Amino acid sequence: MNKKITIIIASITIFISLVLGLSWYVVHADDAWIIDEDAVKKPNFLKNQRAVLYFSPPDYADIFQTGYRYAVFVDKQGEAKGLRINAMDTGTVVTGAHRLYVDESDKVRIIGDRYKEFPVNGQGMGGGAGYLTKKKMFFSLYPDNNNTQIRYGNEKGFHTKTIPYFVSASGSSDDAIYIVTENPDDDKNDHYGIKEIHLDQHGMKVKAITTLRIKNEPSPITIQADHQYLYVLMCVDHDERNGKVSLIRINKKTHQHDQFTLASYKDVSDIYNITMAYDRKAAYLRNNKLVYVDDLGYMYTFNTKTEKMEDKILLKDSQSGELTTFHGDYLYLYSQDEKTRKHSINQYQLQTGQLVNHQEIKGMDKIFSTKIINFYRNATLYSYDFEIIN
Repeated sequence: MNKKITIIIASITIFISLVLGLSWYVVHADDAWIIDEDAVKKPNFLKNQRAVLYFSPPDYADIFQTGYRYAVFVDKQGEAKGLRINAMDTGTVVTGAHRLYVDESDKVRIIGDRYKEFPVNGQGMGGGAGYLTKKKMFFSLYPDNNNTQIRYGNEKGFHTKTIPYFVSASGSSDDAIYIVTENPDDDKNDHYGIKEIHLDQHGMKVKAITTLRIKNEPSPITIQADHQYLYVLMCVDHDERNGKVSLIRINKKTHQHDQFTLASYKDVSDIYNITMAYDRKAAYLRNNKLVYVDDLGYMYTFNTKTEKMEDKILLKDSQSGELTTFHGDYLYLYSQDEKTRKHSINQYQLQTGQLVNHQEIKGMDKIFSTKIINFYRNATLYSYDFEIIN
């Protein structure tokens, strides 16, 4: 009997040792793919980074806020490493003047030559964000019921203010933010306010530009701006299989507006899935060309001078569920292949739509493999934002 007990105890001891040893190995193997907090504070951290992705569980899937969240940095060799952050649902990252703004639930970071972080009031879901070149300020928006919170600032400090409207879409120029506002309690949902926001270290000024009345309950996508006009993109659904993306051009001075059809959809399988899941970066204005990318893999180009559609191009190797961003003369798409589970970044030439570079991302499975032993701490992670750094 004693011999059996001894064997059982010895077996249990060996089993526990193996489990602890395996757990230690997995955790420390994963740590090799995790960025140390001190590393991001170094002045040259961004030098070898090509892109950054923002991963977080949605609020409904992580009600206790216990799961891991990451800003995943992809270097020029395609290696990925994750920075653990206090991310929020639909959070964002923004580049500006060789720096990176990382939006978190209870603080903001500016990563660059001079690393800075500031505690701020906690927020729930993120909205639009950007960088005001002339003001040298980052900003991010957080719609909630009938109000929207805004964070803005730079290395000198950050401020939080309340915009007394629900912001459903936004965009910016070098010195101003433009927003589409609506009343969530309005059953008709056909009145949209277009407003301009100016920020400085002393406060915030909100100026009404015009009101749009559009039938069929359109969904605002984003706003682009040049020196003369605002360009508001809206998805208009006629029914479950037919619809369009409308482009509404507003003169900044006269407030007169014209409407164009940017893309038409007939007899599609699901009209509600034609736009990107997180489409705040689905459009781009450069050199009098407004470019829009949908979730079906098409790139549309509208010439703002001739007021004509120029191109509709099917992007090679594009797939549903991608994240977009633009940089210079290029469009970038981040995607995860549903079959192979491989992550990649595709780079396309804006003028021709040609695929000029495909980069597979290595190490993503290592970053998220903490689920093997920490599954109780992790809700499903979603990629909410994507930026090109270099």
